[in-house]
Amino acid sequence: GGTLPVADGKAVVPVINHLAPAFDNIVITQDWHTPEHASFASSYDTKKPFETTELDYGTQVLWPDHCVQGTDDAALVDELDLPTAELIVRKGYHQHIDSYSAFF
Repeated sequence: GGTLPVADGKAVVPVINHLAPAFDNIVITQDWHTPEHASFASSYDTKKPFETTELDYGTQVLWPDHCVQGTDDAALVDELDLPTAELIVRKGYHQHIDSYSAFF
């Protein structure tokens, strides 16, 4: 779902819910972008989604606005059932750096 969906992305949710009880530690990652994020095509006058631009760290694919902090689009999917998850790692919250990883 959301404004930048992954095809059949929700199909993995029942699998996650089934496997989760087997783990002692559960960490969730969540896209959590600022408005006007550097990775959003809308932040540039002449750019469209899926074009690229050069940022300090290299070539950046420009995305449609998605997962903006505090919006429904940034929420975790309702069907996700992880009551023992203890940590949410939010990525993309630095306005000038995109992040595809929980580690950067």
